[in-house]
Amino acid sequence: MLAHACDCLVLPTTPDVLALDVLTLMGVYLEDAAIENYRVLLTMMPPSQRMTKALEPLLAPLQPRLFRHCVRRYAVYQRAAQQGQIVSAVKAAKATEAWQDYDLIGQERLSFTG
Repeated sequence: MLAHACDCLVLPTTPDVLALDVLTLMGVYLEDAAIENYRVLLTMMPPSQRMTKALEPLLAPLQPRLFRHCVRRYAVYQRAAQQGQIVSAVKAAKATEAWQDYDLIGQERLSFTG
């Protein structure tokens, strides 16, 4: 199993009910298999905090495994892909914030083991 071959399995998911429902089932499976070296990363999150607050009840079962930071949805990601660049190299209004999301997640990932 992939989880046994890595120090931390990152499970990215979008903030929609169907994806979170499937992710909850995945979490149950991993816990039943005694796999604890995984974390959940929310991606494509709307930049507003209102959506995050609305998702709190759905995220409660995942809370111990949830990254504190998320990847917010910005158009600059598509622009970076079109230019063949990483988002930090794009000259756009939200490029710095978009890159900061990944930087914070990377720092957070380095702060825990498994």
